[in-house]
Amino acid sequence: LMELATPIDAPPRFMEEYQDFAINITEYALRYIGCQNVHQYSDNLAQDEDSETVLGMNRFVIVRLCPKDECSNYHHYGCNTGFGDYLIRMEDYLETMAADFFSEYQEYCETCYYCMKKSSGQQQQQQGDDAAGDDAAAAA
Repeated sequence: LMELATPIDAPPRFMEEYQDFAINITEYALRYIGCQNVHQYSDNLAQDEDSETVLGMNRFVIVRLCPKDECSNYHHYGCNTGFGDYLIRMEDYLETMAADFFSEYQEYCETCYYCMKKSSGQQQQQQGDDAAGDDAAAAA
């Protein structure tokens, strides 16, 4: 998701200079801040003779990367210091979040299936042990 993000309120960065450096964001939490609609000049609308405007609507999502040890659910924006705000096209954000939630759902279902299968196996073994105990008691 962060590959698609653009930093907000930051001087232009020339990433070509830093391609050999990896940034570890595992120590950060991603916090949804809000949505923003922006009218921007559109070449396609400008060329369209039937269009009444040259301004197209672009939709964005603002997210914040907060240091994990400072991020709080009790703070509306997650944190006050050491953060970075990023702008992501809404389509990219929704696509990425949907894929992430679907993946989490699949893992959850696989875990439930595993637990149910394990529990069922233990119940069958216990029923077998109870039956063997009943047979031994009847034989005595």
